[in-house]
Amino acid sequence: MILVLPCAGQSSRYPEVRPKFLLNHPMGELMLVKSIEGIDLTKFTDIVVIGLQEHETSYHFREPLLKRLKEKYPDI
Repeated sequence: MILVLPCAGQSSRYPEVRPKFLLNHPMGELMLVKSIEGIDLTKFTDIVVIGLQEHETSYHFREPLLKRLKEKYPDI
């Protein structure tokens, strides 16, 4: 089974702020990483994060996000 995480919103209400999935949760973790914390990830063969190319171009989130997910969830 594949876990799909759509993170492709325009974040148009607050254009001066990074997209919500890249913001830090009050507990210090990225919102996207925090949002999957309670999910049993052993049930999934893959995790697919869908983001906008413009967010990758502006924030270069792909590699740091993958690194953080691998640190927190080494078995995925």
